[in-house]
Amino acid sequence: MASTLDETAVTVSPASEMERPQTLYFAAALFCTRESIFNIELATHLEKKGYKVNVPQREGCEFSEATNEIMREYFGNDEKKISKANAWTIYLLDLG
Repeated sequence: MASTLDETAVTVSPASEMERPQTLYFAAALFCTRESIFNIELATHLEKKGYKVNVPQREGCEFSEATNEIMREYFGNDEKKISKANAWTIYLLDLG
């Protein structure tokens, strides 16, 4: 697969040249593969420059653990209701 990030098009000063370490948060629509791939490639490039980059599409998220507890509290063990509530939650979060 060809890279979507042309490294010559991105000019970034190394993090070591800055006064304090920078942490960047990148996010894309959960179901948009093109944006996720681009953000992961850009994050990798920035990490080589010394930045700390958080990309939820790459690292995963703690969302599922927290929601599972909440869903069980509201819906008990009704898997159908839990599944539907999770789908709606993801849909609404993905809208931004």
